[in-house]
Amino acid sequence: MVFDLNMDPQNPDSQNSPKAPISRGKKFRLVLIGFALVGIIAMLVLVLIPSPGSQIAWMTPEQFSNATKVGPLTRLKYRVKDLTAPIWRRFIKNRPSIAIDTSVWTLNNLKSGELSPGITTTTNAGGQLAWVISQAELEAFQKRLKSMTNVVLDGRPRVMTGNKMQSRISVGQSIPTANGMKAVGFSADFIPKIIGSSVGTMVNMTSTEALTSSSTNLPTISTNFAVLCHVLIPSGGALVVDGGQPKRQDGKHFLLIVSPAIIDPTGKPVRR
Repeated sequence: MVFDLNMDPQNPDSQNSPKAPISRGKKFRLVLIGFALVGIIAMLVLVLIPSPGSQIAWMTPEQFSNATKVGPLTRLKYRVKDLTAPIWRRFIKNRPSIAIDTSVWTLNNLKSGELSPGITTTTNAGGQLAWVISQAELEAFQKRLKSMTNVVLDGRPRVMTGNKMQSRISVGQSIPTANGMKAVGFSADFIPKIIGSSVGTMVNMTSTEALTSSSTNLPTISTNFAVLCHVLIPSGGALVVDGGQPKRQDGKHFLLIVSPAIIDPTGKPVRR
């Protein structure tokens, strides 16, 4: 008795038969995967090889307001964190903080952009110029500013904050005007985030001053500058903003410097 044992239930000629065509659905998925890979490669190129000015993104007041708006879930999260802080704080290691130094300079009879601290620059629709510079460039630029007789330092407010914590600087006073009591002076809002050896932050800075009105003998509020942007700054470096072409009769315009530094729990700058 002979048994014919065939382990392959398929037809032997099936190996030479043509393959089934790829379905439309599979083709569509392959195309999507291809586009996704191209997008990932493009993002890596943009991150690893930044274009000039890519460290600064100008913002509108609406964009800044929406970005800093706190929803009900976020408020609930902060409330829970505050209530449970005595428990979880003991289990968390000391984390670095962020020191943000700011300075405002008055430039007398200087054209916009005449004081350039670096090479790369970006300009917004209002004519403001901005640079992101390293710590060495900042030190050299500050030394240059201090040596000039037509440049005056108006103030250097500073704030210490934490990673991803919104912070505010306010220096000024309230004065009576024709439209009631108004705040005048310097204010700045930051939401910094540590990104490697740099600090990314949203910046909202405004400087105003009181000018006496000849018609009412009451002061009116004049805006010296208003800056809204998102910027990536190397720790110890700075964002430098030239307020633009002077529009005042006295020929003054303003320069601002924002310099964040990552600080370890002992109070020393972090070297990364």
